[in-house]
Amino acid sequence: MEKEDVISLVAGIAIVIIVAFVVKPMVQGETPGQAIPSAEGQAGVGAVLTPTIPAPPLQTPTPVPTWDGKTKEVGFVDPASYNINLSNDGIGRGVKIPPVIPTKYHMVAYARIQGKGSGTTEIIRIPFPYWELWYDADPYSTDFCFFNVQVMDADDPNRFVRILSHPYTDFKSNDDKKSGWTEQFYEGNGDYWFVINTQMIRSYDLRVMVPEQYAHPENS
Repeated sequence: MEKEDVISLVAGIAIVIIVAFVVKPMVQGETPGQAIPSAEGQAGVGAVLTPTIPAPPLQTPTPVPTWDGKTKEVGFVDPASYNINLSNDGIGRGVKIPPVIPTKYHMVAYARIQGKGSGTTEIIRIPFPYWELWYDADPYSTDFCFFNVQVMDADDPNRFVRILSHPYTDFKSNDDKKSGWTEQFYEGNGDYWFVINTQMIRSYDLRVMVPEQYAHPENS
């Protein structure tokens, strides 16, 4: 076979390949090279792959905290542990908060504080979103007594959650002794401690009250 014949044969084969894999797909509206399989038998150059997006993981709901239903006794600590000095000077008189409609929940005692004089309590964890403070004081005299409770945020020592102050006039009702107050707190899930200042107070009793459903969620 002459050299010219070999060249003609090679050129003819090249033309056939170009027509089969380039020109024909373009005429049919396909991307050149789609018909050429890869080594794994998948589509070659030009194949369009659709990525698979994994589904987001399911979030586990946070369970409502519960406790065994037993009242916790809260003790007192040295005020110096909080870098404070108890005295009757400069005690915040607080803001008188108007009473609100009582909640529909049956309340039970979660923690209790009992004392006779000024003091600071240990830190207590209140893991519930709503709670109340029921407190009263027994004065020696309704003419000179004073009672003050400061609810402090243990995570932020500079934050006064609530200041509750009761001058002698709060202990009088038609010249009879009167005591017993309730404060509602629409916050929780945190740590708190209490600063108590007294003047002419014989004794006092504070109770942290929570809805009974927190102790027995199956009954809610």
